[in-house]
Amino acid sequence: MRLIKLLVVFCLIGGAAFVTKPGAERLTGLMHAHVVDKIVTADADVSSNAALAVMKVTCTLDRGACAELVAAGIKPQIEDLKLARLASAQIDSSTLRCLGVFTTGFCWGF
Repeated sequence: MRLIKLLVVFCLIGGAAFVTKPGAERLTGLMHAHVVDKIVTADADVSSNAALAVMKVTCTLDRGACAELVAAGIKPQIEDLKLARLASAQIDSSTLRCLGVFTTGFCWGF
């Protein structure tokens, strides 16, 4: 009897994950927001990199313009998993990945 209850609970959780996984647009937006936050909080030496200096100033002053600039440069590849959605993008030599499940998501890398 306990096994059946446990199986029912797992099926309900799996069904909820399947129904509530975020869409590709939401996951892409989450990835762009993560990149903007990384740029704003970067402790890099901007004196030696003019592009980074421009991005940091743009992102600090106007996050909307920065998000548009990031969106133009980053086109993630979306993988539709059974219970979640995975977005990945190559940025310079590192990979940024975002996983969306249960109407939310989180990013790592970059």
